[in-house]
Amino acid sequence: MLLVGVFAFLLYAATWHNGYVLNDASRLFQGSQLVRFTFFIEHYFWGDAPSVSHWINGLLFGYTVTLIWALMFHLSGSKFFVFPTLTALLFAVHPLHTEAVCYVSHRGILLAFLFILLAAMKGVAYFHTRYLRYAVMSVLALLVAGLSVFWLPNVLYNDVLFPLSHLALLDRIPPVIYILGKSLYLMVIPHPLLFNYGWQQLPLYTWQEGSLKICLSVVVYSGLFSLAFLLWRRCRWLCMGLFLFLIPTLLLGLYSFITGFGLSESLLYFSSFGASWTVAWLIMALWTKCQTLDKPLWRYGLGLCLMWSVIAIFLTYMFCSVSRTYDWKNEQRLLESSGPFMVRNAVYHYRLGNYLVGLDSLDYAGREFLEATRLYPAYTDAYYQLGLLYERRNHLESARWAFKKSLYYGSPRRHEILLKLIAIQDALGDVKDRERYRLLYKNDSK
Repeated sequence: MLLVGVFAFLLYAATWHNGYVLNDASRLFQGSQLVRFTFFIEHYFWGDAPSVSHWINGLLFGYTVTLIWALMFHLSGSKFFVFPTLTALLFAVHPLHTEAVCYVSHRGILLAFLFILLAAMKGVAYFHTRYLRYAVMSVLALLVAGLSVFWLPNVLYNDVLFPLSHLALLDRIPPVIYILGKSLYLMVIPHPLLFNYGWQQLPLYTWQEGSLKICLSVVVYSGLFSLAFLLWRRCRWLCMGLFLFLIPTLLLGLYSFITGFGLSESLLYFSSFGASWTVAWLIMALWTKCQTLDKPLWRYGLGLCLMWSVIAIFLTYMFCSVSRTYDWKNEQRLLESSGPFMVRNAVYHYRLGNYLVGLDSLDYAGREFLEATRLYPAYTDAYYQLGLLYERRNHLESARWAFKKSLYYGSPRRHEILLKLIAIQDALGDVKDRERYRLLYKNDSK
């Protein structure tokens, strides 16, 4: 049991030398209260130590894989440990989990799933023993799981991260169906893996434009649901695995429909357990079928083909996971690995612009910020950073234009921008606009 957890922990050993990327620098101020508490404790004892953060995420993932093995063992009662081991190993090596483990800010996802597994373990113990304490522990574990992810993001109304939010509810249906199909595709073929699936990264199909992919997604999901219902009496283990995959995935689709959110690899972390369960059961069923064949040549030949196919899939996923952990080493590496697949992604150009500002390559940074605003004209953060860049280079007219654009599209930094505009108007000698911005600032401060 412990060996699969140790394997999962060592699989992400490369992250121990990784730094903070993307929003990790502000990890102490984002996420749920429980997740921030873990970061504050960590910061109190070790300060800003990325290696400690990655160690903790790796330990959480290793413990999660151990719990998967234990839960599957208790449910199946397998004497040979094959089914729980296959399920746990398939979950451990799946490349889709690299974002949840390598991205320190997504610790809440790890904690939530871990406590869901703990709740399931205690729930199984309660049904076996009828001891009330197990039921109470199960409910408490579910409560902690909810507290790990229940928070209102600061970017809830940011259309860059929520690319469907500008669409009417009925118009969101085709893109959401496509997102479900894309989720299934990434579950089987996890390439390319990106750090953002926001604006213009996923096509916003209509019923006419993406009819083939939308229909294919509907057919596949309808077929899987029908299969799960029709085979419930004959193959309950297969059906339970399918339901554990389908229900979280469809909840993700519902979440996309309501909020306008696109897609995130970390949100597929829950449904991948059901996929690993299903694939492990299919492998076991095929192996059992091979052993019942009368002809030895067919029996051993098909058995060897199945065994080497499973080994090939396992090694391929493991190689993809390890190589992806190196992509998360630092922001430069992450941007370089994702760049060829994100040329039309506004968030990518914004992140690259911020990285270039840190390197003091201001001309190139300005081009990236402008490209981000071209791809998404209401990108308030890109306009704000562009204004700071122009102000730094003493291009006051351009800085005023960028700050006004950010203000026009409803930037959350309204107070800062108004102060910037007041200072720029003072420098340009524009008394009329200066007084107008001062009045706006006073009214906002009341």
